[in-house]
Amino acid sequence: VLIGKEQIRTREQAERRGLALARGLGSVGGTVVSDNLYLVQRSLTEGIRDPDIRRVLVLDAQHMVIASDQVALIGTILSNDMLCEAEKSGREYVSVGADDQGQERMVVFEPVRETEERDRAPASGSSFKLNDSARQPAGWILVELSLEESKLQAYDTLTRQLLATLALLLVAVTVVRKTVRRLSGALRTAEDQFRSIVESEPECVTTVSLDGTLLSINPTGLALVEAHSADEVIGRPFVDLIHPDDRAAFQKSHHAICEGQSEILSFRMRGLRGALRWVEAHSAPLRDPQRNIISVLSINRDITEQRRMEQALRDSEAQLRQSQKMEAMGKLAGGIAHDFNNLLTVVIGCCSLLRSR
Repeated sequence: VLIGKEQIRTREQAERRGLALARGLGSVGGTVVSDNLYLVQRSLTEGIRDPDIRRVLVLDAQHMVIASDQVALIGTILSNDMLCEAEKSGREYVSVGADDQGQERMVVFEPVRETEERDRAPASGSSFKLNDSARQPAGWILVELSLEESKLQAYDTLTRQLLATLALLLVAVTVVRKTVRRLSGALRTAEDQFRSIVESEPECVTTVSLDGTLLSINPTGLALVEAHSADEVIGRPFVDLIHPDDRAAFQKSHHAICEGQSEILSFRMRGLRGALRWVEAHSAPLRDPQRNIISVLSINRDITEQRRMEQALRDSEAQLRQSQKMEAMGKLAGGIAHDFNNLLTVVIGCCSLLRSR
């Protein structure tokens, strides 16, 4: 595509140069050209410096070369299909094709028309004031340009542009690679730090998919569920590790978290070896960069000892209340006995008095 565009551009440039030369000669007029063949021939042999111009011919009405930058062609008769096409059109004509050697060329035909009036300037100036009339051409100006050099220039220009583009791409790739390497290193460092934090976390850290599958668990969590390796539990439904009586509450909480809420839930977990532990789970949804919920993050704290102590405290409180009740009953019974003893003392005293009498 680039080569095609560059070739079109160079052809347009060549056509503009050829037309400029042909129009400059054709605008002089047929009579002036024929009357000043010496000056025209001299300007052709000495004034043309464009390397792409292969030849310039001035033809009369019988197609004979009357002036040319190649003197050997003067007096020859030119006959080809392009000239016939130009004569049929009767106006400016441009043709692009290959010559006998297969090289690409452009041929420009410019009609030369008779002039009715002319004012000749001094020989040193050779400028004319003409009044052109639209008659049949009195001859033709033929300018033939080679497009091979333009093609080579196009290839050379494109090569330089491509090399410059490749150099810029190389620089860009180098910068991008360094940036990616630096960002990758920073990302790996952040991941390592996060992994280290999770693995050293004293609480059980888990991630559970939306369908309830266990995705990850840290070493503390493996010890909590009595697993020797993560392969024993990852990929299994997390609800399988929960006591059957607590599964309904867990599934209700998990559904709420998948809807975007945060939940705190206490439940019993049964380890792979049968141990039963109480845990308190603080759970929240995990989101992707588009803010879509992709999983559930939970920090599960083992509260078995806390629950045992709470139960022991409740038992102690019950025992204390029972002892307090017994103490109150004892005090009540002691008071009643003391009062009854006082009454008995009076009765016994009275009985003793009666007996003495």
